[in-house]
Amino acid sequence: MTDDEPPQFVTTTGQFSRDFETTTVESEPVLVHSLEGEGGRAVVGVYSTEIYEGECHLAVGIDEAVSQQTAEPQDPDTAANDEPDTPTTVARPAERVPEPVEPSLPESVTYSELTIGERIGDGGFAEVRAATVESEPDAALAVKRLSDEGTLTGATIDRFVEAGKLWAQCDDHRHVVSVVDWGKVPRPWIAMERLTGGDLRQRLRDADDGLAIDEGLWIASVLAETLADVHHLGVRHFDLRAENVLFAPTPEAAWDLPKIGDWGVAKTQRGGSDPAALDPRYAAPEQFESDRELDHRTDIYQLGAVLYELLTGRVPTATGAEGESVAERSLPTPPSELRPELPSSVDEVVQTALAPAPSERYSRAVYLADALDDLVDDTP
Repeated sequence: MTDDEPPQFVTTTGQFSRDFETTTVESEPVLVHSLEGEGGRAVVGVYSTEIYEGECHLAVGIDEAVSQQTAEPQDPDTAANDEPDTPTTVARPAERVPEPVEPSLPESVTYSELTIGERIGDGGFAEVRAATVESEPDAALAVKRLSDEGTLTGATIDRFVEAGKLWAQCDDHRHVVSVVDWGKVPRPWIAMERLTGGDLRQRLRDADDGLAIDEGLWIASVLAETLADVHHLGVRHFDLRAENVLFAPTPEAAWDLPKIGDWGVAKTQRGGSDPAALDPRYAAPEQFESDRELDHRTDIYQLGAVLYELLTGRVPTATGAEGESVAERSLPTPPSELRPELPSSVDEVVQTALAPAPSERYSRAVYLADALDDLVDDTP
């Protein structure tokens, strides 16, 4: 590519990261496009996220830099992410992997257009109810509403509405629950697609030792790829847990399609930093430290906790408690010791994701996705 050629557009950020090596030059993210000589001169493309024809893409503009480090980037945070020489794999039947289906949803909706139905979920600060809209009778909707106990503050309401806007930034992704609209009146609400396949918590209740290994690894891989794509948009979750992984039913031979919901809503409940409102089963150690900035590695830890539960049926014991330092926390029992039929290569992946210190985890969700894919044999 030359400077005169137009920017390239890559279908998804996850695929972008898998196809090309990425690093930084003067603190700007770059793409190593081509190399000249023996790792000396590199042509790199500075990229930024854009919305293009309704989908999330990376716009790649080409620049030049001379850096041997650019040719072969080494990130100290990813030193633990090297692939094992001979990884043990798990077979994944191709016919079980479902094709994404576009939901039938209205482009927008007002609260007065909604017919509110039965309660289908709740939490300490909000309830979720089924809903329909007369203009599109085939659209299955759900409405999350803040509790109306008279304790809502203006700041809480504003954060809830901002969560709806944040969620909408990434809901075009095939594995993110789609948002239809949001508002403040009569009380703060977010309308979204309603998935009828239940959530991961319900499925784990019926599986003492976790889900089938091939399905569990596939779900975790899908979630990791989704985080990788959404993180490139600057969106973080900070409350990833089994209850927020929902399923869309698919044809009988295929696994149900997982989608992540409740993007940004956690900040509404805890005002951004209240440890008392965290789910201790999934919270990362740094979430208990009020002076720590959270970043995408917090989501990676939480996905590690979900992965552990997917494969063992138990939540990890590494989760810290308020007032406990990172150094005092230990890694959980390796999954293969709890479930002998698991390949031992799973242990390193899980323990890297669950490292107490953020710097010791996978530095990007795409690296976790790659590690999970390395555990799977897709050969027919």
